[in-house]
Amino acid sequence: MEYKMMVNRLLKYYEGNMEAHLANVEDLLYNSVGVAEHPDKVDTITEELKKVVEYRELLEEVKRHFLV
Repeated sequence: MEYKMMVNRLLKYYEGNMEAHLANVEDLLYNSVGVAEHPDKVDTITEELKKVVEYRELLEEVKRHFLV
């Protein structure tokens, strides 16, 4: 039981982080507020997308190796 709970927690953690970083990208794309904090929006968006890819890869690895 604990194994399944931990795997589910990992999946939710990675999914949540992906969604958070995607929301950041959407915010940067659609809202110009806060531009002073992010003078180079392209670099900032790229970094956010890299995080999305990282969490997506982790999610896929857990699914591939540990889902029962």
